[in-house]
Amino acid sequence: MKPFLPWLLVALGGALGASARYALSTFILERVLSRFPWGTFAVNMIGCFLLGIVGTVLAAHLEGEDAFLRYAVSVGFLGSFTTFSTFGFESMKLLDGQNWPVGAAYLASSVFIGLVMVKLGSLLPGVFAQAG
Repeated sequence: MKPFLPWLLVALGGALGASARYALSTFILERVLSRFPWGTFAVNMIGCFLLGIVGTVLAAHLEGEDAFLRYAVSVGFLGSFTTFSTFGFESMKLLDGQNWPVGAAYLASSVFIGLVMVKLGSLLPGVFAQAG
């Protein structure tokens, strides 16, 4: 496989995945009146389901030159459709692989530290605004 081809496939799949995420999330949000973020939730759960299927099938059946589908679909499309699907798939692999202490640590730290990072990021513009 040409060295640039994986990058191109990830980019193409990523553009399609991001567009699909926006379309599906918008479609749901326009039809469901709720404070719960159903659009994002649906995209994340669908992405987890699809990556469970695709990740398992591609890992078991495609290698070498056939790996281009893995780049386009798993990394590109589903990676931009939702990174939560990757998080769910990696967590499941750790927990299923009898590596539950690492899996539990990954789950807990990802959620907790992710929330802390969002909070810190949300505070940063105010710090710069006060300094300026």
